[in-house]
Amino acid sequence: YRPFHDAVSEFLDRRAARGAASLLVTMHSFTPIYKGKRRHLDLGVLHDRDSRLADIVLSLCGRLKDIVAKRNEPYGPEDGVCHTLNLHGGMRNLQNVMLEIRNDLISHEAGQSQWASRLQDILEQAIALVFRPAAVRVNSST
Repeated sequence: YRPFHDAVSEFLDRRAARGAASLLVTMHSFTPIYKGKRRHLDLGVLHDRDSRLADIVLSLCGRLKDIVAKRNEPYGPEDGVCHTLNLHGGMRNLQNVMLEIRNDLISHEAGQSQWASRLQDILEQAIALVFRPAAVRVNSST
């Protein structure tokens, strides 16, 4: 626990010292069936108090017709799974999100490649939106 969180803190602190903008994304996987109950989603987009990045990711996922993405499923803040987001993102006011991929979708190489590509596309778009200058965001929404 401690070595992992120390390494994340040091990494984010070094980026901040250089003036590099950061956000925090964690990734995990979940079982499609838990305690005999099927979980009807492909991707969970989790957040706690700060939903800024999760809102963007969910919006981008909503454009994709071949995946089911849901907010704070199959876990949510009440399950205590947002500790890393809060510890490293919340304390630094970094936008943050946890992605949970259904593990049968990534249990083979083809699925891993497909999801890596999908998530790369989604996160690249999200990053572009997060770090777009404020003037461009204001003008684009009017």
